[in-house]
Amino acid sequence: MKYLIGQKVASVLRNFPYPVTRKIFDLPAIACVQTGSLLVVMATQKNFIESLWTVYSWMATHPDDGISPRIYIDGDVTESMQRELDSILPGTLLCTAISVIEAFGKFSSEEMHFFRNDRYGRKLGLLLALNDTDGFIFQTMISFLQ
Repeated sequence: MKYLIGQKVASVLRNFPYPVTRKIFDLPAIACVQTGSLLVVMATQKNFIESLWTVYSWMATHPDDGISPRIYIDGDVTESMQRELDSILPGTLLCTAISVIEAFGKFSSEEMHFFRNDRYGRKLGLLLALNDTDGFIFQTMISFLQ
């Protein structure tokens, strides 16, 4: 019983709309230019504001590093999201993850089916589309810790 109550409390706290997240729009805007190294943040509509905080904090602490911030949304991009982004981080690219994967154009129809339909497909597809190497090797965390 104690465990079930703890789960419910954790669920409420995890999904609680904390007012501090909207405070990002009270900060001065940081103009971004699409040159140099990419700063890629993948988000959903639900955690879009948190992705703004991520990009804003990076751009505020590294203003002269020539970073090109991009936010890729796992889902649809709305006009309100674009307006909010332009108000705080003008020049930051905002688009759907699947549009980047499709634009890459080197994936088979089976791979595209996986990217569109699997829970983690768009994350993997985005990594593959943005990476210029020939492949990835995934290992367990144990391998990295040794």
